Amino acid sequence: MAGIDTRADRLKNRSNSSPQLYSPSSGPANENGESKNCGKCNKMVKDNAKAVCCEYCASWYHTRCEGISDEVYKFLNAGGDQIHWFCKSCNSKALDVMKLVQGLKERNEMLEAKLDEVKGQVEEIALVRGSFAEKIREISREEVHEAREKELRECNVVISNIKETDHGAAGDPDQEPVTDNDTVKQLIHNVLGASDVEVVSTTRVPKVKKQGETHNRKLVVKLGSVNQKHKVLRIAKRLHDNDDWQGVYINPDLTKQERKKDYELRSELKRRRENGETNLILSRGQIVTKTNAGASFLHRGHSPAVS
Repeated sequence: MAGIDTRADRLKNRSNSSPQLYSPSSGPANENGESKNCGKCNKMVKDNAKAVCCEYCASWYHTRCEGISDEVYKFLNAGGDQIHWFCKSCNSKALDVMKLVQGLKERNEMLEAKLDEVKGQVEEIALVRGSFAEKIREISREEVHEAREKELRECNVVISNIKETDHGAAGDPDQEPVTDNDTVKQLIHNVLGASDVEVVSTTRVPKVKKQGETHNRKLVVKLGSVNQKHKVLRIAKRLHDNDDWQGVYINPDLTKQERKKDYELRSELKRRRENGETNLILSRGQIVTKTNAGASFLHRGHSPAVS
């Protein structure tokens, strides 16, 4: 504690046989070099007097004034820095301070342990936050990609089972080959009777046919507008009544997420039909009951599995 004399000043033997507080050169003096007085009797503590210094109030006391026996005084002298002494007035205060210090020490240890725990939790939260932020970014990227895909496909239909050919009409090599574009125009303009629908482009998917495959690749057809696409889908059921176009189906061009949702919807429709529910159809992305008043027949597709 600041202002308290060192142990060597508080307890010092003049000889081994006669323990004294001071040597003649280090007597109890104040800052002005004057001798200190006993905190009990207020008399000067001489160099050859048996006296001890309170470690709390830093006052000097004759051993007789504090009732310290010679045996205790010898013990204090022999104990060195391991022994602490407080006057009677300060003893209870010193004990309170030590209890407070001990309590603060224990509390500090608890706070440090809690701090380590909180630090671990913060690090864990940081990891979770980073993972959550990455998940949000991933979802955002998927949503942006999905939106772009929908925009690219908004005027498209997919036609299945149109025969692939690069031969001239009727096998005549002098005539121009019949292209997919020609076939689709014939289908939409002549068979479906939608001469006002513009066929912008036709593309086979996949672009390259695998070796040995004999089935006809699907045709992605881009039409002039969204309204034209809806019109073609609405009248596509006319193909069922045309013997020359049996097995040809027209569906909307769906994104990956839309295809997944459509598959789940069709699976649910199949399950419900197998459980005895009748007169169910798909309309505008929902399973509905077909009414006599005329249900909307805007099928997402006309495949045999759900027709």
